[in-house]
Amino acid sequence: MSSDEAIIELYKFELNTLLQHNLSLTDRSFSIFGDVSEAMLIRIDACLSFLEARGDEPVTIKLCSGGGEVYPAHAIIGRLQRSKCKIIIEAYGQIMSAATSIF
Repeated sequence: MSSDEAIIELYKFELNTLLQHNLSLTDRSFSIFGDVSEAMLIRIDACLSFLEARGDEPVTIKLCSGGGEVYPAHAIIGRLQRSKCKIIIEAYGQIMSAATSIF
């Protein structure tokens, strides 16, 4: 893969991230719904990395989850703590079990 193709793939990934997670550049926010899992960790990391690359202003995460796996929850908490941005989490609907720890 050439460097131009790699750049195009990166932009495709970023566009998909924007669309799938309701990621807003205007208010620096994104939505995370569903089970706490490795997939959620990957989504949060991708969205945070995307916004962190564009400044260090606060980021709002809109969270709704019935909980899930403990170890991915711990990894998500660690990722949020390492962010250079202030993290604001807004709870919507259910926040249970492992999601409570994240919140």
